[in-house]
Amino acid sequence: MSDEKKTIRRQCATIEIAPEGDVILEVESPTGTARFRVLSSVLCLASPVFRVMLGRNSNFKEACELRNSDSAPYVVPLDESDPGALAVILNVFHLRNDHVPKTVSFANLYKLAVICDKYDCATAVALWVPIWTGGSISSVLQPGNGKWLFIAWALKIEHIFAEVSKKIVLEGFYSDPNSALLTTGGFPAVDTDTPEVVVEEIIQRRKQTIRSMLNVATSFLQRYYHNPGDKPRCRHLVRSDQCDMMILGSLIKVFQSMKIIPPGFGTPYKQEEMWLESVTSLDAALRGFQLHFLQVVRDKPCKPNHYDNTKCYIHGAVLKCGDHTKCSFLPEFYMGLDSIKSGVQGLSLYDFKSRQMPPKGESQGGAPWETFQFMGI
Repeated sequence: MSDEKKTIRRQCATIEIAPEGDVILEVESPTGTARFRVLSSVLCLASPVFRVMLGRNSNFKEACELRNSDSAPYVVPLDESDPGALAVILNVFHLRNDHVPKTVSFANLYKLAVICDKYDCATAVALWVPIWTGGSISSVLQPGNGKWLFIAWALKIEHIFAEVSKKIVLEGFYSDPNSALLTTGGFPAVDTDTPEVVVEEIIQRRKQTIRSMLNVATSFLQRYYHNPGDKPRCRHLVRSDQCDMMILGSLIKVFQSMKIIPPGFGTPYKQEEMWLESVTSLDAALRGFQLHFLQVVRDKPCKPNHYDNTKCYIHGAVLKCGDHTKCSFLPEFYMGLDSIKSGVQGLSLYDFKSRQMPPKGESQGGAPWETFQFMGI
């Protein structure tokens, strides 16, 4: 068999998006070379990146050569991996709506987001975004769809960006100190294309939420760890020191087993293991006390003040009970945890200067009908 190498001719496709275009965008891909004839003026209107590259007042090499070129279209090589996604975006720029797909797969939606992020052109395609996302929107909060955060960022979808980032704050965890942030099912919580500033903000909010929950928990240690002679916190008529001691001892035992405090009681500290947990799992653990003293409080109905199946620990009316049930700190503890979790907010695109968003309260494409005023001459 001959060792002569076969020469494979690369395929080339020329797409006349604008037949009178002054620029040809050339994209090399494994399947061949795609050449898009377009109008530089349209590119500059739709994309700040193209405006810097090809704009009339730009000093970039491409802009200078375009201004000095002859009648032939000026060729601009682009480093793109998917000419198909670029073709869709260029057709939107040039109002070739009959060439723009109304249904795209999730994989192709992601490719479109990559193009929009690179050329900062989400505003130019904004009216198409609800159409493109319609078929995939139901999967936004499903495990394993960490790409949605980047899609929402790149396409400037504020409500999805907020929902997904909040979910990651609540459910994100680390399998070990050196792992990337994961989410339910062990899937990556964020995609590699997500800007570092976004990831860092999510991590900081997650840490702050965990810190607040641990502070609520350990605050009860400080409450019951009082000096000799201090007034007992027991709410029973007897005001028993033993009641406080039982609560304190139970808290120390449980918090030590959860590694919230060190084996020798002292100043609460953060253990690395605690910061690996998700907010949701930590909340469940803190609500899952299995303490002998408090178990009596939990399981005893508040008769005759409530129905038989109503537990004292979820009602403020425990103060009406006739025994040490009223001494339970659990109602206040759970209210503190509820307040922290309900206060967790997702990120907003408005928090990032790199995202040029419309004024809050206004949607893209939501300008009034009359956008000008006649003036007297």
